[in-house]
Amino acid sequence: MGMWWLWPKPLDTSHTKVEISASSKFTDAQLDDLVQASYRANAGMKNCSVDKVKYDERQSEKIVDMEIDSYDEGHGSALGRAVREHGRSGAAVLFVDMTCQEHVDDEDHVEWYMLLPQDDGTKTWVLQDWGNG
Repeated sequence: MGMWWLWPKPLDTSHTKVEISASSKFTDAQLDDLVQASYRANAGMKNCSVDKVKYDERQSEKIVDMEIDSYDEGHGSALGRAVREHGRSGAAVLFVDMTCQEHVDDEDHVEWYMLLPQDDGTKTWVLQDWGNG
């Protein structure tokens, strides 16, 4: 009797559709880096593929506003706290649609709250929080 090991496949981004809106906050290179940062943040998701990554600046700004309000009201928003500490100029919300072979905690759609810190000179995206949308 033979035994087969099914090793988990790494995150598949080979067919990802990327939608990036025009931005007054970020350069094209920064937005490209944002997409790559989302792939790194999701790298531990095995047997999953990223179907679509979307940055819509208007939608992102609305969520940043909601997260700031949530933090100000004492609800513990990690993004709201980070924006209060670093300013909103580097805050972005990226929408990631994923498909996994095994359904994992409603992660077929995930909002990634990222921050590109500016005041300390750091220019890399830092994941502040994520949530299912």
